[in-house]
Amino acid sequence: MTTKEFLQHVTTQAYNGDEMSLLCGVFARKWVPPDNLIPDPDHNLTYDQACADSSVWYQPIWKIIKHVADCKAMYATQAFGEPSEPFPTEGTSLESLLEYLGATHQYLEHCLGEIEEMDLAKPVPTPCHGESAANLFWVFAQHDVSHGAQIQVIRDDKAQPRSISFLRFPSPES
Repeated sequence: MTTKEFLQHVTTQAYNGDEMSLLCGVFARKWVPPDNLIPDPDHNLTYDQACADSSVWYQPIWKIIKHVADCKAMYATQAFGEPSEPFPTEGTSLESLLEYLGATHQYLEHCLGEIEEMDLAKPVPTPCHGESAANLFWVFAQHDVSHGAQIQVIRDDKAQPRSISFLRFPSPES
């Protein structure tokens, strides 16, 4: 497997793989024996969940989704130029926000598909993460998985709130 093929695989899995992907946090999946994940539309992210008030511990999910899409748009256009068609304007619905996210990811995948294997080692013009194109794509994958996990933790917490007593440390006097 070449570096490019590896990055294409990792980028796809981090965005929409069966486990630990960004979209796993948005579109619920459930285990069905023997070890298969299938879509579970009854538990997909709803508009109300995405817009729920934040707490001191986390932001609303829609802000996380927008952050990921904005990062993809900003870094991909800085590194590889503007897309041939502008990204859709994110509207006020969850669907339009997910369309914006999808378009930015498709552009990122397009850029990876167009780059030559030997050019993956070259720097790209971004304010950070641009040591090489390969590094930028690797960071995108890590970013997707990280925020996918964050979204799932928020959804789980809202569905079944837990005590946060583990965050309380004993006082020095105890």
